[in-house]
Amino acid sequence: MATRDQLLATALEFVERIDKGESKSIIDIRGENCQHEVGPPCMGVAEPMSNEQYKSWWEEFVPKIWPNGMRFYLDSTRAPVIDERSRHVVLYCKSRASSYKGEYEGRYIMNLTISEDGKKVDDIVEFLDSKTALDYSVKALQTA
Repeated sequence: MATRDQLLATALEFVERIDKGESKSIIDIRGENCQHEVGPPCMGVAEPMSNEQYKSWWEEFVPKIWPNGMRFYLDSTRAPVIDERSRHVVLYCKSRASSYKGEYEGRYIMNLTISEDGKKVDDIVEFLDSKTALDYSVKALQTA
């Protein structure tokens, strides 16, 4: 069974990989059957995505919305919540992007289930600031 420190280390590595923005690296820290749910429902992602679905989405969508990349990082004003028994780690994150499409600053709650050995992310429930994300995405796609 993974220790509290291992659960947190894997969760933080997950955030670092999103920040780097490389789809292969983002997928590599996930378990083989990892599912990624994005909410709230108004975001238009009806079903949780498999690793392959998420990778395809990332490679198609992200360059259109954030052509210069996006910073993704832990919100330093909120401590992670870690439940060792269930292997859940809840992280409060922020993102920032700047391009000719405008400025973007988002907030996220990432609820991660870590594998029993503590090395992979087995499940992701992502909630984001939907108004900010939708407003920016619509504007960015109109100028893409």
